[in-house]
Amino acid sequence: MVDLYVESFGNIKEADMEYTVFGYFRQSWVDKRLAGKLNQTLVLRNTAIDHAWTPDTYCANTRQSNLKTSASDSESAMRVDINGSVFFTQRIHIIASCEMNLQDFPLDHQECVLKFISYAYNTSDIVYWWAKDNVEIEKKTVAQFQNEEVHLSKTVEQYITGNFSMLSVSFTFHRSIGYYVMQVYAPDVLVVAISWTLFWVDKNDMNTRMAVGVTTILTIVFLLGSANTSLPRVSYAKAIDWYLMVSFAFIFAALVECMFVFHFRIDGGKRENKKSTFSLRSKKKRRFSGRLIALMKTGLRRGSYRIDEEEIIEAPPNFKRQKSGICDHNGNHIKHGQGKICKQAEEISLSDRIDITSRYLFPFAFLLFNIFYWFAYVYDIRVLPESARDM
Repeated sequence: MVDLYVESFGNIKEADMEYTVFGYFRQSWVDKRLAGKLNQTLVLRNTAIDHAWTPDTYCANTRQSNLKTSASDSESAMRVDINGSVFFTQRIHIIASCEMNLQDFPLDHQECVLKFISYAYNTSDIVYWWAKDNVEIEKKTVAQFQNEEVHLSKTVEQYITGNFSMLSVSFTFHRSIGYYVMQVYAPDVLVVAISWTLFWVDKNDMNTRMAVGVTTILTIVFLLGSANTSLPRVSYAKAIDWYLMVSFAFIFAALVECMFVFHFRIDGGKRENKKSTFSLRSKKKRRFSGRLIALMKTGLRRGSYRIDEEEIIEAPPNFKRQKSGICDHNGNHIKHGQGKICKQAEEISLSDRIDITSRYLFPFAFLLFNIFYWFAYVYDIRVLPESARDM
């Protein structure tokens, strides 16, 4: 029978896809050859253990382990009872491989397995059993991970040399997201929010708009690179990649919005110039009509067609004015004598409308994306093919 006591876990390295386990590995069996040979319990230490028979148990998925190290070079002890029962304990240090799925990184759960099997003895010689239904873990938290549950299993593996009994212990780790919230997500949200200040910058100051847009894009690219520095170069996009890429798209869309504003500002300026020329001609025509009306009112008694400008600046009260003739400061028409001649309030240009719409549209769209993103990854409601989930 086998019992495992885990003292603590070492660093879990995504780049190497490995994790470290510190603990005690305990084995017990009955050796009938020792029954009745002793009159009291015997405890063996150091080199004395090397002279006794022990199962050649090793960890099948280990990269580095002291499980097969000589007893004189490791911390170990053996106790032999009168009836031939043997209890063998070792302090182990195992670095094992772990097949990680990083699609949900950093909102992921990782399952890492330790597999114990005999190297030379098949099921006709050794059959392994778990002594307990669970594995004791003293310290469940390590760096960014926290152990959630442990699952034990017993199987028989078939090889060319025969069938071998195998014991497996599976550790499920949950990643703590606090580090990535402070180092990636929060800065990313602030950078995207800074890009929205473009919509309040004067539309004529395109240099400032472009400078802010390019700076925020470079910042997102830096965050994307730094978030993947310690990760393996996998062939699929991770959760943090999707978040940063969508943020990049929002900032790029803000730059595209600036280009549209710049285009419509130039186009609107040309139309304003044409409108100014037309208004000047209309003003001259209205001044000529005013002179003509003044001339008709005063008659031809002066004997001359020359009229001073001071006499025709204001049209007579019964003169029918244009729609944009008499208005108050709000652009509302009023009766003659209660206000000055002014123009109606100018309509908002298309470029200004784009800016005003973007001030509300971009934050609202980014808020919807965040709601969908966190709900999808936290509650795992994404619709993905089985092949993509198993990558």
